[in-house]
Formats: sequence, C-alpha cells, structure tokens
Amino acid sequence: SLLDARFRFTVSEALNVYAGKFKYSFSRENLEACEMPLTLDRSLFMTVPLLSTNPTRDTGVSVLGNLFGERFQYRFDVMDGRKSDANAPSSSLRYSARVHLSLLDPESDYGYRGTYLGEKKVLTFGAAVQQEPNAIYTDVAARSGRKDYSAYTFDGFFEYPMKGAGTVTLSSAYMKYDLDHAYLSANPDPKGVGLNGEKNGWYAKAAYLLPSVPLQFFGRVEQWKFAQLNNFYNQKINWAAIGANYYLRGQN
Repeated sequence: SLLDARFRFTVSEALNVYAGKFKYSFSRENLEACEMPLTLDRSLFMTVPLLSTNPTRDTGVSVLGNLFGERFQYRFDVMDGRKSDANAPSSSLRYSARVHLSLLDPESDYGYRGTYLGEKKVLTFGAAVQQEPNAIYTDVAARSGRKDYSAYTFDGFFEYPMKGAGTVTLSSAYMKYDLDHAYLSANPDPKGVGLNGEKNGWYAKAAYLLPSVPLQFFGRVEQWKFAQLNNFYNQKINWAAIGANYYLRGQN
C-alpha cells in the first residue's frame, strides 16, 4: 500500500507546487503531523466524506505559498475526490482552498504541529472550504438525484511559553460537511451516512507543559451532530479525553 508519494517543485517561498498522493488542504488537525500531536490521537469524527481509500489523503495537485514575511499562507488543491464506484454519479474533481494568518511566530510548512513544546510563540487563525460537484445520488437504486459535496472549517491555535512557568497550548476548530441532505431518501448512498457522512461539529484542546520536566498534561472535548448514525437521525455525540505526554527525546 502507498501512504504518501509526491513531487515538490519550489519556485519561490510564495509559490510551491506539490503533485502526488498526500494530505489535502482542509482541516488543521488532519494537517498536523501524526508524529507531532498534542493529544493521543486526532479526532475520531473529523475526516471528510466520500474518499474511497484513506480518508486523510487524496491524489492530485496543490499550489501553496507564504506571503508577507510568512505571516500569511494560501493553498489551493485540485484532487481526485470520490473516485468512480457503483454508486458514484460521476468522477468529478474535488477542490479545496485554505488560508491562515500567523500573528506571532510563523507556521510556514505544509503541515502543522499539535505542539511546539515551547519552542515558538504561535497564534494562528485558519479557514478552508472544499467542494466536489455531483458527488452523490439521493437514490442509489434509481441512480437519480445528483447532489454536491461541500464543506468548510475555521480554526485557531495558540501556544505560548512563559519563562519559568511552563507552556500553555490551546487549539480549536469547527467543521461542517454537507451532502445536501442526500441521506433523507428511501435509498440513500451508504457513504452519505455514518461517521464519514453528512455532519458538523467542533473540538477544543488544551495542554500545559511543565517548565523543568518534559511532562505535558492535555485534555480535549468534542461535540458532533451526524445526519444519520447507527440508524438514528440527527445523532449527537459528546466526547472528552484527558491524558499526559512524557517526552523522552522531544517529539522524536
């Protein structure tokens, strides 16, 4: 199996082109490196709908760059999205656009970190949209009623080391994934419901890293509303976790 493979073309700091299979430009938490998280895992509920294989990655082309002294970053993707299968209306491309503004130290890489372990002072606000036309049928038996997929998110990340008093980290995001109520028909597409179907929700994370010991306490809360989950319409889930990270060799 292939997780990531991409060509990277750097014209300048303001213009980079990536091509291959890699993380799409949408939610911050998905773009946070899996080896540099804050909490033990990413959200169980925030992955996008209708991707055929790995819901955290897609295949295509991304253009991105950093402007204004790396304070502002833009991204634009054109990717496969939902590939043709028995229930797909067509094989349309999926488009994503994301921007962020860093008010303190810049976050200029393609990916983010869940924590910088007090190495940077960060205050970043981001937002993204995603869209794929003709992504799903309302009635898969009759192959009728084409509906589009669209989504948006906005997020914020704050980390601040206090001299002699440790490091505080705060992170939060809201996401909405819309399939234009395709799930309400008598024969809905199975991919339009469930954990990766139509939904909206938010998470908030917080952590405190001790000043002289590499011990970081964390917690997170999430609230989600699913169009249909486990045969219940408008199913709501409240989820919370607490824990701690002890860093033996930093993020290695």
